[in-house]
Amino acid sequence: MANESRRNFRDGLEINLRVQRLVAPEGMQLSANNFSNILDASLSYIMTPSWCCLRKSPRLSRVICNDYEFNSTRATPFLVSIQRLPSLDGLRAISITLVVISHLVKWKHVSLQVLGAYGALGVHVFFVLSGYLITNLLLREYERSSTISLRAFYVRRAFRIFPAAFVFLAVVIVLYWRQMHWYHVAAAVLYSANMDISRPWVFGHLWSLSIEEQFYLLWPFALKKWQRHKTAILLCVSVATPVFWVGLYAFRVRNGLLGSLPAYADQLAIGCLLAIFAPRLPRIRGPLALIMVLAAIFIPWFPATSPWRTLFSLFVLHPLLNVSLAGLMLHVIQVLIGR
Repeated sequence: MANESRRNFRDGLEINLRVQRLVAPEGMQLSANNFSNILDASLSYIMTPSWCCLRKSPRLSRVICNDYEFNSTRATPFLVSIQRLPSLDGLRAISITLVVISHLVKWKHVSLQVLGAYGALGVHVFFVLSGYLITNLLLREYERSSTISLRAFYVRRAFRIFPAAFVFLAVVIVLYWRQMHWYHVAAAVLYSANMDISRPWVFGHLWSLSIEEQFYLLWPFALKKWQRHKTAILLCVSVATPVFWVGLYAFRVRNGLLGSLPAYADQLAIGCLLAIFAPRLPRIRGPLALIMVLAAIFIPWFPATSPWRTLFSLFVLHPLLNVSLAGLMLHVIQVLIGR
């Protein structure tokens, strides 16, 4: 009985995957090797009793083969590239556009002052997206090997970021060396420019990259060491960030702490939480997605011009914006995979 069920499952899966290969968009079609890997991994992973009752169980069963994911919670499996999701590229483009428009307003190239408030929103989207992607990558590695190779992770990040960053730094230092001191260069090279409030304008945009690098340094280590407590850690970070800002306001801090990692950690944390819970979350329907879009549009306009308004913004509106951006990100992913 068990062997017959396994044969039927293999035949059904093979037909389904062949259909997926015919209709998959360019760049997402399975190679013969990946196709064979999914079949073999699926058969070795899914035991007959579990598969027989799978449709009645809310538990998510997944098999990861190279760059693709087989999700068996649906009657029709679907395959998604985990390295490149076109809809997330769209979010990247939106975040970059918002930042560019904000700078154009600041430099008086664009007269619509109302658009200037959306530069911070663009960076916010970028941080949430980074938290999601990095945590998604780390969790899949943990599922495959029951551990996380910090060395491999840091090497991948280095090859991805350092070449372009150091070429940029070399060119800028040569061209603008009269405008900077040695400690500006040191902060840029060591990815702590976010703490250097006197940095020259040519290093101004490195603050967000510095926060990203600090996140890359700390989060994989914490996730590997305290994997069972990852959700509690992220929730504590989400609560600690507005408290941190209250301390900055209360003590009238005007130094590099304003751009430090703790000041923006909640934006990264909500992306990490999304990566953890996305497989278990229900579909974000159109009306709810529209409400989230409206929240993202109007919350940046809120004038935090008094202590009470500031507290309301920190503890109500800002968390609401975090959830809205994470929800919109989940929505575009769900639309892509047809969930």
